[in-house]
Amino acid sequence: MISNQANERYAHSISALHAKETLDDIVGSSCKPHTENGRRYRALNPWQTEDHKLLTFLGKGELAVNGFRNRDLRAWLYPTVETLGLDQQSRRTGQRTRRIRLLRAHGLVRKVTGVNRYVVTSKGRRFAVALLGASVLPVERVMEMAS
Repeated sequence: MISNQANERYAHSISALHAKETLDDIVGSSCKPHTENGRRYRALNPWQTEDHKLLTFLGKGELAVNGFRNRDLRAWLYPTVETLGLDQQSRRTGQRTRRIRLLRAHGLVRKVTGVNRYVVTSKGRRFAVALLGASVLPVERVMEMAS
């Protein structure tokens, strides 16, 4: 049962590479502020360094199988956090938790019930693939495709 679900998530992540939608269709809603249960969440900015790194994390292939935990995100965003003091580590933990909450609010990840684990949604996979694809294309090629 669980391995079938993991296989399905992996197959869906591969199929996200063949999206027929425009970049604006895929990322547009997440690049606008979102309100949920009376709480406002900021827009994601895929070209800002911190958000780009966070969204690139979602594009990692191994996340499609088992998802990720807060500590996996820590290793990606802050590889040298162990060298910091306890107060700094605590601040980084809060930052990661808020980032995961932001991703959840925009529908890019969802929590797995009963465990401290999150999986990337199909919207999140499409967003990450579109971002990674757009960020490696030369501007000349993009302009060529747009005309």
